[in-house]
Amino acid sequence: MSSDDASQQFDRVDLIDRKLIDALRRNARATNRALAEFLQLSPSASLARLRKLERRRIIVGYTVLLGGRVDEREQTYFVEVELESNCPGAQRQFEALLRADADVLSAVRVAGKYDYLVRMASTPPTSWERLADAALTIGVPIRQARITTIVEAIKGQAGL
Repeated sequence: MSSDDASQQFDRVDLIDRKLIDALRRNARATNRALAEFLQLSPSASLARLRKLERRRIIVGYTVLLGGRVDEREQTYFVEVELESNCPGAQRQFEALLRADADVLSAVRVAGKYDYLVRMASTPPTSWERLADAALTIGVPIRQARITTIVEAIKGQAGL
């Protein structure tokens, strides 16, 4: 689903669905009973709305936010990546590498100087070097990469 499709899907949710999404943003572990009470619906109606949002892929998953590092040696960092070529084949190959790498926490294609913003975590941050070598091996040279390590979370989750 493209970002335009997702945006159009979100435009089609009503006020109750928006309240449900807001409640889950604050606490994704809320029980159906608690959500139903908050929405002033029956538990079955609340669950039906939740399942509908999931089927429509407005809600696509749930996540765990860590209060601290599980492994103190682990570092979370961002890599801004500029590919040598912007041809669709090179992009598809690079994106397949990103999807397959367990140390890649998230990756987005961006506009601007760089082509991708990749969030990674590893102990120590040698995963990026391995990923860059793999890209070169399959014929997707990287023109430039800039690594930024997270030092301290100011607001929100440390790994963003």
